Amino acid sequence: PDIVHAHHGWVISAALADLAVPYVISLHGTEHYGFLHYPAYRELALKGLCQADRVLALTEVERVKAIETYGLDPDRVRVITSGVDTTLFRPHLIDRRQALTRYSISEFDRPMVFAGSKLTAIKGAAVLLHAAAIYARRPERPLTLIAGEGDERPHLEALCAELKLCDEVIFLGHQNAAQMVELYNLANVTVLASRTDWFPLVVIESLACGTPVIASEVGGLSQLVTSNVGRLFSAGDYATLAAHVTDFIRSDFKATAWSVCVEHVREKFGWNTTVERIIAVYQDVLREHAKVTRCA
Repeated sequence: PDIVHAHHGWVISAALADLAVPYVISLHGTEHYGFLHYPAYRELALKGLCQADRVLALTEVERVKAIETYGLDPDRVRVITSGVDTTLFRPHLIDRRQALTRYSISEFDRPMVFAGSKLTAIKGAAVLLHAAAIYARRPERPLTLIAGEGDERPHLEALCAELKLCDEVIFLGHQNAAQMVELYNLANVTVLASRTDWFPLVVIESLACGTPVIASEVGGLSQLVTSNVGRLFSAGDYATLAAHVTDFIRSDFKATAWSVCVEHVREKFGWNTTVERIIAVYQDVLREHAKVTRCA
């Protein structure tokens, strides 16, 4: 190949460092965890990262952390956000009764809180359940739908029973892209209660569908969720999360913010924008290597 684009700043890039091929690495946040917890692999990870022609970070926060953690040349580290297909993730008119019936939901008029992620501890679904134990008791009685699978599901279902939320929270399991579009459109608000995260696609997918987001203030989320499209809360603070959910539903925040949410994504996080930025990086790297080759 003329150029290789690897994902995650981990061991695979060390193999690329031994080849006479230019390469670019996209960071996704998880490699930082690996670097801290698996010291036996640090030397390989650093070899690949430090010899990369460019390292792409999802947010400025991640860029700064990568430079500090791996000792990278700041000039070689660029920020390019992930993108979303706005032809798929967009506002739709959904037959609410028909859609909810497919999930065996018969209370069609209840407001809906939606969460979609892998069910692992770092995604914070337990925080959402503790918040639901507060907001589900209020007069609006929001229903919480959780899409996704993971090793935390049995624990979360047990916690749901313990908090007496079995009629208030429904676990939907894995949902495909089309189903996620439908669920985003049905929801009054999407919640992401991650304990750590960098650039979760669920945020921009939901916003692209016109549904505001309440997210924990970790990683790069503060750069994704601004006050005109959602709210942030301190990770683990389920009381504040419950208050935000209640406020969004009572004020019908989605009705006034949906068009701003859609535009927010189309301006900053459309796939075309992301692709153009990545191609520009490829072209810069290839020009540099062509210049070196000519000089040699």
